[in-house]
Amino acid sequence: MESDGSLLKSRKPCFREFESGGLRWTAAPEAESFIASWPPRDAPLRVLRSLDDREVREYAGPPGCPGFVVKSFDPPSPAGLAACLLLGSRARREFSALCKASALGVPAAESLAFGEGGDGSSVLILRALPGRDLATAFEAAGSGPAPGDVRLFAGFMRSVHDAGVLHADLHPGNIVLVSDRPPSFRLVDAAGLRFGRNLDLGERLRNLAVLNLYFFIRAPRHARFRFLKEYLRDFREPSCPDPADLAARVEAMTAQLAGGLWRSKASKCLGGNRRFAAAVAGGIRVVMKRCPEAEAAMKDIGGFFRRGGEILKDSRGALSAIRVLPESGTRVFAKIFRPRGRAERLLGLFRMPAAFRAMRKAWALELRGLPAARPILAAASGPGGSGESVFLAEEIRGTALDRRLAASDPAARRGIIESFGRAVAEMHRRGVRNRDLKASNVMVRDSGTGIFFCDLDGISVMRSVPPGKRAKDLARAVLSLAGDCGASVSETDSFVEAYRRRAGIRAATALAARGGGGT
Repeated sequence: MESDGSLLKSRKPCFREFESGGLRWTAAPEAESFIASWPPRDAPLRVLRSLDDREVREYAGPPGCPGFVVKSFDPPSPAGLAACLLLGSRARREFSALCKASALGVPAAESLAFGEGGDGSSVLILRALPGRDLATAFEAAGSGPAPGDVRLFAGFMRSVHDAGVLHADLHPGNIVLVSDRPPSFRLVDAAGLRFGRNLDLGERLRNLAVLNLYFFIRAPRHARFRFLKEYLRDFREPSCPDPADLAARVEAMTAQLAGGLWRSKASKCLGGNRRFAAAVAGGIRVVMKRCPEAEAAMKDIGGFFRRGGEILKDSRGALSAIRVLPESGTRVFAKIFRPRGRAERLLGLFRMPAAFRAMRKAWALELRGLPAARPILAAASGPGGSGESVFLAEEIRGTALDRRLAASDPAARRGIIESFGRAVAEMHRRGVRNRDLKASNVMVRDSGTGIFFCDLDGISVMRSVPPGKRAKDLARAVLSLAGDCGASVSETDSFVEAYRRRAGIRAATALAARGGGGT
């Protein structure tokens, strides 16, 4: 890789070095007036990203000129400081990578300046682009991008890889959609750029799997395959000549990456971090999502350990109810877990509280984009899991599947049952199974046929669900549909067929469930 000095000379021979605001700057002329009064006096137009170690803001430029995007990096950790001493600051390294990417013909944001402080902090200044990041644009599209846009994005990714460039964090949030018609794209984050020569097919597929992580739970399978097949249209391998087969390989790689990523993130919901907080209030241990609902619940956390609200279910081991949060008036689902007897209390000394386990499962479902109640808070009294614990989640406005089917006409029943089959297929595809997949543990939205999984006790999270366990879940669901809901053979068959089509598996795998019968 070229040195920073050679890159500056080859790409920007008029860069100048000077000091301003306690930083040593290397800047292009068009950024000097902006840097001269560092730090900026004017408020930013918007904060694009705010993370633990960096913040990205956009500032207005001179009249009639593009603005500036400022990436501010905090002083690094001791380990990061060693990397800064050896390789340069984070801003310098990203500046250098963007310059090299542009030199190779990769559409990328233009670097205008970088500044470095004595404590290891640094600042990178880019020219602002008239557009929005691809993640925001994708979510705003609703039904998904048009086929022509997918083809253009596939061409953009081909141009990046053809230049011998890989991005270790190839996320749509790191790509800007510059203009809507026709769309064009720019790389705006270079922290994960890797430069090679000629990338082989395996390297390309692995990098596409990283990009596909974002779309894996947000885009339908046919849309993901359309992009992958457009990208892989001209690639051929003796052992895998069909682009559809190559796309299936990328999907399999993505599933493996997603399983590991989700498991890692799910384990972090019980500690203090950017999304979750841990606290102790009146002897009660609490882990909560950083959200207004959790803050409201903390004002009377002890009150949730007492019986109250609209009781949904009351058994020896648990009480479920709809409660109203103090002051905000928001309705939430609350479940109190009660140890049953001395033996369970003793065993609880060596186990995590039941509410904390429910919190982790609910967060695992949310990470995977599955339809389930979003967790808010978990609290526990007593050491370990020996005392009572409380789990709070958002309220789901819906009706249990068995009651909804009983009140529906035959045409509506079939639509709901098929929706249930597709939801189970998505659950399995994302590494989750439910050992107690019965109709009373599933809810249907009050409006439409959307399915929600409302019982967490039978949930198991794994990297991938084996075929045998899939068949057991399907058999349990078919038995419940037939026995609890009076579903006919044709209705249970439509459930299995909807599952099979969404899961993309052969009929033989799904036929194991039909032994559940019907009436």
